[in-house]
Amino acid sequence: MGTRTSARHAGSACFFRRCGAVRRRTTWSPAASAAATRSPTSATAESPCPRPSCWLWRSEGKMSNVGPEGRSFHQITQADLQRLAQIAADDLSDFFDRHPEWAGQYQNRVLGTALCQGAASHYLHGEAGINDFDVYTFFARNPVRDWYAKRNKTADFGVPKFGTSVDQPGFLGRRVDLLGRSLDVSVGTDVGLAIRRWLQAGRTKSAQLLAAKAVVLLSPADRLGEVVWPAPLDAVSATL
Repeated sequence: MGTRTSARHAGSACFFRRCGAVRRRTTWSPAASAAATRSPTSATAESPCPRPSCWLWRSEGKMSNVGPEGRSFHQITQADLQRLAQIAADDLSDFFDRHPEWAGQYQNRVLGTALCQGAASHYLHGEAGINDFDVYTFFARNPVRDWYAKRNKTADFGVPKFGTSVDQPGFLGRRVDLLGRSLDVSVGTDVGLAIRRWLQAGRTKSAQLLAAKAVVLLSPADRLGEVVWPAPLDAVSATL
């Protein structure tokens, strides 16, 4: 079972510069939070730091402007990751049941599932706070057609440990966004290797945005909690 690591990571800093991300130290204040709320769509606006004096990765102005009052700072445990993995698995099973044509083309091409974006960085560093959970399922691309990348299913985390997302107050738990991407690899490719190559190439907006935060595996089950991005030193040579 994978665990968080505090080891230094290689290759990430140069990639962040290449894709336009900025890692900046900042201090949150009520005034800064109010200013960010007034200009949520500004590409150059500084989003408030969810905790004083913590490090944040910003990517092309896409970071959420939800302040600390809208985030949870509870620790994400292995049990929480298992719950997210099950939510994603249930959703994909339901989707394939309802769309047999997609099942025929992608049911046997699943590489794995991962927690991405801010919640993944919170799992790794414990400082970013959790607004929602972004869960991606990665597939080996079918030459017949790409995975339907526009599909974004919203689910309820289902337990109140982390509170609720500000835009889903009716949920029992935080919002879970379920998404998917097909990667240019063959069936059976190691999911960590496939994700790292995709992020390092940075050929799509999705890859650039996800590379600005951490990526933590949810499945396969025996790799639950494994941090595949930023790339650990011993994985860089295999990825390049």
